[in-house]
Amino acid sequence: MPDNRLRTAVDVRALNTKSHSSLSYQKWSKQIAAKNTAMVGSLPLAVRLPNWIGDVVMSVPTLDALHRAGFELQCFGRTWAKDLLAACPWRTSSLPGGIRADARCLRASRCVHGLLFPNSFSTALAMRLARIQPAGYTGNARWPLLRVRVARGRRRHEVEAFWRLGSAVQVRWRPRADWPTSLPRRIQIPVTDRDRQQAAAALRRARASDHGYWVLAPGATGTIKGRTKVWPHWQQLGQRLHNEGCEIVVCPGPGEVKRVRDTLPAATLLDGVGLGTYLAILSQAELTIANDSGPMHLAAASGCAVLGIFGHDATRTYPWNGHWIGDKSGWPSVEEVIPRARRICNQASH
Repeated sequence: MPDNRLRTAVDVRALNTKSHSSLSYQKWSKQIAAKNTAMVGSLPLAVRLPNWIGDVVMSVPTLDALHRAGFELQCFGRTWAKDLLAACPWRTSSLPGGIRADARCLRASRCVHGLLFPNSFSTALAMRLARIQPAGYTGNARWPLLRVRVARGRRRHEVEAFWRLGSAVQVRWRPRADWPTSLPRRIQIPVTDRDRQQAAAALRRARASDHGYWVLAPGATGTIKGRTKVWPHWQQLGQRLHNEGCEIVVCPGPGEVKRVRDTLPAATLLDGVGLGTYLAILSQAELTIANDSGPMHLAAASGCAVLGIFGHDATRTYPWNGHWIGDKSGWPSVEEVIPRARRICNQASH
């Protein structure tokens, strides 16, 4: 057990998790969580959430495990994170932006300990200026700012990488608390009743079915090694599905309406819905097909069957407990995607 008085890195070589079985996680969460809190009391923890929607989704298993291990989480992130995590049992607040402004916001939490999911120097500096001792991955010359330093190690899925950080936090600051022996098989983000009602109203206004539709998510941001993350065959896919009688729903993001309308003219567009409402819409879909993007991970967390489309290595970001097609050798064709999507729907219905 590491000495809490020393500013040294926690040895997390034993924290790697290979099993995705949900049995031990579910058993632990039901039988151990109450004991953890009663045994040593709750411990406030300031959490700097990731900056991307998909990454926040992939951090949820770790947040849930920390919460059940007796940490009182105060999460801080982008404005949309509060809407996305509204039904989760921890507090989520928006950061104003800027190192000093973020530090003032973090300091108001009165937390002593912190967890950094982002890897940037600026997020570590903001937390130290807030007089919070953070845990995080080393790199970007920020190791002197970290109280608990974790080496990134081998290439792994982001869910596993975030879990590794959470394990290090538990080992360092709540060593007597129990921690699950494996990751949950699924990511689950609860949906509020309000978001379910708003989703139903949006579908009614658009004269769409209230369930059984397919959601297409052609939006994606950024590039991977100079290659776009946007699959080039969305228009062809949309037309093929429309001709086959498939009902298509699309929820374009900010600034995407015109492009999505031009790409998928036969789809039902639900514009301006919040992330919580989007999660509720996804939960009623038969299938979601998405680029490597936030909606892909939202769909997996909603319980909807999902097919992610990749034109690069999917090791770090494939949909957790979902399906994906394509790899770094190139994009899949429409002729490959549609049969795979049909098989996934058939499997989900049995």
